[in-house]
Amino acid sequence: MAQYDATTQVQDTRYLFPINTKSSSNASYFSVYATAQQSQVPLDISPESDHGNLTKAFAERAWQEDPSFIGQEELAEWFGSSSNIRQEALAHYIAHFEFGGLKVDEAIRQLCNKLYLKGRTREIDRVLEAFSKHYIAQILVLLGRRQTLCI
Repeated sequence: MAQYDATTQVQDTRYLFPINTKSSSNASYFSVYATAQQSQVPLDISPESDHGNLTKAFAERAWQEDPSFIGQEELAEWFGSSSNIRQEALAHYIAHFEFGGLKVDEAIRQLCNKLYLKGRTREIDRVLEAFSKHYIAQILVLLGRRQTLCI
């Protein structure tokens, strides 16, 4: 399978990434929610390879608030999907945050300033679970020991 340059302009990506223009919540495993017919889709991996590079690219585009990727108001819903690829992208996105030394309410405020939390309860729960794992990991590094942390 041929490798593609990450900056390749893609007009029709149905063979790799079906674009679902109706809703981000019912998109299939490899779909990319897009509001335009023409999009910059990162194609630096082949379909047979590990999708780690793809999830990192999705997370980076979301972090940079790339409007051609997905609207900011739909981002939490997109990340909150039960799709494995979206969950991995969420973990990469959350890893951009630096919560070390922050109180939990300050960390949540920082998250909410970047990510608009709306949608169904399950979707928000998935986002908050990823936040919790990252926050606790950073706090435990600062504490230097393992403790049970209840929020």
